[in-house]
Amino acid sequence: MTSGSDSREHKLTTDRSGFGTSVVKLLMSSVTAQLIVLASAPLISRLYSPDAIGLFGVFVGISSMIAMVGTLRFEMAIVVARGVQEAQYLFWATLIATSWLCITIGAVFFVVPELSAWFDLSSTFSAFLWMLPLSSFIHVATLGTIRIAGKCDAFGRLAIASFAGRVTDVTVKILLAFVYDYGWAGLIWGTIIGEAVTVLLVLLTLRNWDWKPPRSIRNYAKVLKRYQRFPVFNLPAALCSGLTDAIPLILFAIIFDPYTAGMLELSRRVLGRPSSMLGNQFYTVFYQKSREVFVHEGTIAPIIERALPTLALLVLGPFLVVGLWGAPLFSFVFGAEWTEAGSYAAILAPAWFLRAVSGPIRVFNTLQHQAIDLSWQLFHLALTLLALGIGCLVGGPREVVICLSMGMMLAFIVHLSLNIRLSGASLSKMGTWTLSLIRQRKHAA
Repeated sequence: MTSGSDSREHKLTTDRSGFGTSVVKLLMSSVTAQLIVLASAPLISRLYSPDAIGLFGVFVGISSMIAMVGTLRFEMAIVVARGVQEAQYLFWATLIATSWLCITIGAVFFVVPELSAWFDLSSTFSAFLWMLPLSSFIHVATLGTIRIAGKCDAFGRLAIASFAGRVTDVTVKILLAFVYDYGWAGLIWGTIIGEAVTVLLVLLTLRNWDWKPPRSIRNYAKVLKRYQRFPVFNLPAALCSGLTDAIPLILFAIIFDPYTAGMLELSRRVLGRPSSMLGNQFYTVFYQKSREVFVHEGTIAPIIERALPTLALLVLGPFLVVGLWGAPLFSFVFGAEWTEAGSYAAILAPAWFLRAVSGPIRVFNTLQHQAIDLSWQLFHLALTLLALGIGCLVGGPREVVICLSMGMMLAFIVHLSLNIRLSGASLSKMGTWTLSLIRQRKHAA
């Protein structure tokens, strides 16, 4: 399985940049792209109604879960593959499996159109369900090419592709808002076209990578069997994570209305920006580099001891601002009709801060503790369902948001504790590193 690939393997795995350098490359591009998203958010919030943003959030939640099932989470194994050819087999396995699932779902909706009535949250929602398979497939292709770029250490080129995709996403959403008369279809097409641009640019820039699909069914079977822990443990964990994110929004749309769901969706999107700017890019590099460090040194404790305090200090400011002045801030930035979304964001800010700090530092895959990850995801899902139930019994949407915030805080406190314990990181060293970062900031000021 490795014959004929030695020179290409050497070309792709030599000249590896350090962890910090790789993070900076992705971070610079991500921050710039996210600043563009933030700058356009006030305009988009005025072009699209709360109902439209709520329905879009429901659509994305369903599409993401379809994508998770389709990949069987083998795209996560690309990073830890034992060479170029194994990564090729894993990449194409995810695309082939997702293609069959998306074709099946599309065929079912075509043959049995009555099924769309189950999702009829509005007069237009069921009309665009045919876009679910397309959206899911493009999302999987994006995930796969990102993993390949990480495997090749092409973080600089990945940063450019991600930036271009994000700018395209925003541009299309703004332009199509006028075409669809403020309907929510423009939000879907913006996401699909933006991710397609990212995929295309990665394909064009990674010229050393052989994108042709392997044809050996026997080798497919060998590779997939070697990484069977990913569908056994990572897939259920990912589904739990997807359900934990999607269920609150779907239930808000059903129990209350799409308008209220839109308020929740905007609050979560704003709170997720620090993670999008820092956390997602950090994890792309962390997952790749921590695995390499663990293989060579047998521990990732030094990375954790510096990564957690650094992330906490980087994202603390935005969450403090939203937590203290959420309602007036949203009213000023997005318009008076979004004031309630600001109130939701202020309630959820502490929980999302913990998520932004702990979420990217996921040691479970690096240390092959997928069973623990699954247990935690089940715990988080159970807390979310419990919070939703208690909130609905106690009062209205705001009471539900309070319960969700409390459940989320508890879940990520446990998540943070597991990361520290499994990695063997020292709390005293983390404290020392935090103090040194604070001193550096004071001197810089």
